[in-house]
Amino acid sequence: MKKDVRLKITGTVNIHERGEEPRSDVIEYITEGVLYRRGNITKIAYDELEDSGLYGGKTFMTVTPSMVRVMRKDGDYVTLQMDFREGQRFTGEYTTPYGAFGLELLTNEIRGFDNGPEAGSKMSIDYSMSIKGLSESNNKLELEILTE
Repeated sequence: MKKDVRLKITGTVNIHERGEEPRSDVIEYITEGVLYRRGNITKIAYDELEDSGLYGGKTFMTVTPSMVRVMRKDGDYVTLQMDFREGQRFTGEYTTPYGAFGLELLTNEIRGFDNGPEAGSKMSIDYSMSIKGLSESNNKLELEILTE
């Protein structure tokens, strides 16, 4: 099953850098995307908007009962892949125009899509992230399907 959807995406980052006061940043935007569903696997794809700070890229999410994978691409080039499994660590790399940085995630909690991804349903991922040499943060990614 393939559907065009309208998505609300909210990212909250609580940043803790050495020697500085903790701060919070929230990015929220609404975009159009495509949702694919086959059995218990859901895939969502959407273009990044200018407000997201990742303009020109495309994000792909794969949601299974045991994992959520978020992959960002710039053209054919994967700049970031994050695998979220509750209570587990993921190590990867975040590639930017300024170079590649080591990335480590610890997924604290995944909630949502309990009745499947449909209009009005939400998913949230609470996780801690360390970008080696740059920052550590506690994060929350929320995705809401507004319309089908």
